[in-house]
Amino acid sequence: MCVLLVVGLSSLEKKIHNFNGRNGMADFFDKLADNLDKGIKTVSAKGKQLLETQRLNSDLSDVRNGIRVKYQRLGEKVFEMNNRGAAVDMEELRPEIDAISADYKRIVELEASIKETETKAVSEVEGQAMIKCSACNAFNPQEAKFCAKCGAPMAAPATTQEPVCGQCGQVVKEGAKFCPKCGKQLIV
Repeated sequence: MCVLLVVGLSSLEKKIHNFNGRNGMADFFDKLADNLDKGIKTVSAKGKQLLETQRLNSDLSDVRNGIRVKYQRLGEKVFEMNNRGAAVDMEELRPEIDAISADYKRIVELEASIKETETKAVSEVEGQAMIKCSACNAFNPQEAKFCAKCGAPMAAPATTQEPVCGQCGQVVKEGAKFCPKCGKQLIV
């Protein structure tokens, strides 16, 4: 037991000597400072991301609740028309329908903002522009052609202002009568 302790001390003394001999203490503190800087940067970026994401999610919840209220009002109007014996007048309903469609577009925008906020935080931490893989949600450098985690091709982000499905938010072609993703009949 005593021999092991002496050998252990001897080994430790060599490491300390080697550490000090290579300007090791300065290297140690430089690495420590770099790690602390990266940790602070990570916490700061994640904190900002969390606050912004919570705000966006709150807005998203408000818009979704607003859609429910608008659907209810729309249904009430249709019911009133029916009770009066009148045909359903789409032109009379158009403002409500347009408001609901605008809300669905707002949902798509908010979801894109949430994704962008998350990507921005990861990019800030990594020190380079990052994009999220649509297949596995892993982050990759912006120049990546394929995901480093799953190998899926990295798609360019969509920046189109095309019409979207009111049911699922899928971008649809102009003049389409049904959503290609969920099959919902589109209001034209």
